[in-house]
Amino acid sequence: MELNELLELLDLESPYDFSYFEHFADLVECQEFIEYEDFYMVLSEAPSDVLCELSETYFEEILANLPDNIVDIYTILTNIQKCLIGLASSEETQEDRRLFVDELYKFHNWYALEGIVHCLRKKDGVMLHVPIFEALALCRLEKLNEDSYEYDFSDCLEYELDSYSMNLSSLMDSTYEKEEDMDDDDGDDDSYTEGLVNRENPVIDGEYEDEY
Repeated sequence: MELNELLELLDLESPYDFSYFEHFADLVECQEFIEYEDFYMVLSEAPSDVLCELSETYFEEILANLPDNIVDIYTILTNIQKCLIGLASSEETQEDRRLFVDELYKFHNWYALEGIVHCLRKKDGVMLHVPIFEALALCRLEKLNEDSYEYDFSDCLEYELDSYSMNLSSLMDSTYEKEEDMDDDDGDDDSYTEGLVNRENPVIDGEYEDEY
């Protein structure tokens, strides 16, 4: 697929227009091989905060519709989500953008092209062999009272995140937890007001002695 064809698929006039959920979804779900440099060009001008938000939103949607018994694929997708959010959040240079694109490109190839899920339709025993994103679409349809399936993800569980990405996602988790702890502190801790004359208008003994 050429760059102009990819832009047309995503309904973009230029990479500057990449900003919506549909752009992200259509890119990662594209079932045609995309050259890395074309993939990079499409994402090259999108603001990092937009990529961070789209990564979070897209993965939240697919994770919300997974069957409860698919633990391995849930864990993999969660780790990929953390990685992409961490990479986008810490982006400062062109090289940082490359790291984000590298990870998303690897995800796209695994998600839409290489990873195959075996789906057994319960009502008639028909076996479907589909890319991961199509299997997850079937999961969503089940909740709309469509056909139900048994899913075998065993042939697509080999997915390795590089050490830098994993360390970054761990750092982001740690930072998030610290921010939550700070939010939980309502400022009424007695350790900060102990020994003050008045908690509403605190004055330390002797501080304004000369005024009296």
